[in-house]
Amino acid sequence: MSNQDELYRKFLTFTDLMLEDYDPLEVAAIMSVIALSMYKTCLDAEGFENIIDKISESRDSVKPFSNGGLIN
Repeated sequence: MSNQDELYRKFLTFTDLMLEDYDPLEVAAIMSVIALSMYKTCLDAEGFENIIDKISESRDSVKPFSNGGLIN
């Protein structure tokens, strides 16, 4: 398993845990804010704008979770 696959699996496990106690939209909002803040911290202004554009452009390829919106 690659480091990225392991990180993804661990993050899904953590997200499942959060969804036991919190609303899925609240969890998603917090995850989004953290991700955007990390991008803003780690990238220069141009890199940040580029990643935001890429995220926006990929909106049609995002797939919902198959079990009613929850991961578990």
